[in-house]
Amino acid sequence: MDYSMGLVSAILITIVFLPFFYIAYLGKRQSKQRNKLFYKKARKLGLHLDEQEQWGNTFVGLDQKSSKLIYMRSLTGKLIRKEISLDSINSCNVLIQQAKQKTKGKVDFRLLKVDLELIYAAQPEKRTLLNFFDQEVVYAQDHEIERAERWKNRIGKYMHKHSTMRSAS
Repeated sequence: MDYSMGLVSAILITIVFLPFFYIAYLGKRQSKQRNKLFYKKARKLGLHLDEQEQWGNTFVGLDQKSSKLIYMRSLTGKLIRKEISLDSINSCNVLIQQAKQKTKGKVDFRLLKVDLELIYAAQPEKRTLLNFFDQEVVYAQDHEIERAERWKNRIGKYMHKHSTMRSAS
């Protein structure tokens, strides 16, 4: 009798907790597959990534030798890829969108969107936005503003610098 009760308890515990372990395993496997895909695409483009960062479905990498930035994001089975030559970039800005909300008399700001804006030297009106956070896509926040600032500083080291000196005539 004691063995049967223990066996039933073990089976019930296994049935209850097994799905949680299986879901965690699937998530980890998907993350590894996404990582492999990102690195495979970067190698296919001939980039040797000196600096890279991957979070959620987003990957950003920097090849110092060829002065190129690669941005990839996987959304609903579609891969968004942007390869940018940092020699053609004049400036870089972090764009933050917040919503003001009042709760119980307190004013609070909710983060809606964080983008990294790259402005080209040859065509200042041409801009590329690299999305670091969008509340519509992923609701969880994980230091997106600090991450965008860090990448702004990294890009700033390698982007095209216009000379402000003028020739004497």
